[in-house]
Amino acid sequence: ADSFRQEDILKEVRQLGLNEQFARQEERIRNLETNELRKQWELGRQRQALIAMAVVLLLFSGLLFWLIRTLRERQRASLRNRLQSLRNQMNPHFIFNSLNSVNHYISVHNERAANQFLSDFSVLMRRVMSNSARDFISLREELDMLKIYASLEQARFSDRFELSWELDEMLPLDEIDVPPLLFQPYVENAVWHGLRYRETPGILHIAIGLRDNHLEAVITDNGIGRQKSAAIKTANQKLSEGTGLKNTAE
Repeated sequence: ADSFRQEDILKEVRQLGLNEQFARQEERIRNLETNELRKQWELGRQRQALIAMAVVLLLFSGLLFWLIRTLRERQRASLRNRLQSLRNQMNPHFIFNSLNSVNHYISVHNERAANQFLSDFSVLMRRVMSNSARDFISLREELDMLKIYASLEQARFSDRFELSWELDEMLPLDEIDVPPLLFQPYVENAVWHGLRYRETPGILHIAIGLRDNHLEAVITDNGIGRQKSAAIKTANQKLSEGTGLKNTAE
């Protein structure tokens, strides 16, 4: 009887040990499940936070793009208005100086030369007026106007200078755009403030080409020089000087 009892006690002890082991395993499983749920919840929060950040960044990028585009459009509009204002100042200045040449022919009673000058001048003015509303024109159009203007000035001061052109044959004249009347003030400056005061014929040289993938225009003359020209200018010339060059620089 004692041996049977001992054996029952041992069975109970084993059963208690197994139950305790099972309980520990179940507790471990519950802890693992809890940790897994916590990890999944944390991952879900992180995923939601990342999605929210992505949406915010996307909205911010869209807003930034819109602001930059709006700012650039306003800057372009402001620049176009400024360019138009400068051209509106240059055109009367250019017309006034050209009409002085017509007045010269009339004053010396050279009707034929005056008629020819007016004919060429009208061609030039039609081109100037047609381009006045455009922000840019092709280099070919600009050079065509410059050639007419330079020829008119050469006719006006036929005994004062010779006209020389040097144009790069590789220039894509129809693909390069420039503001209208870009070069004219420099030619005017060379003639009216340098060459016309020479006692012997001078040379006006216009060279246009490419240098380091940039358009380069070099307008040179062998006039009397800036200092001598400034010394003999009238008070009115000193007041009105520089309008074309200043506006072109701006």
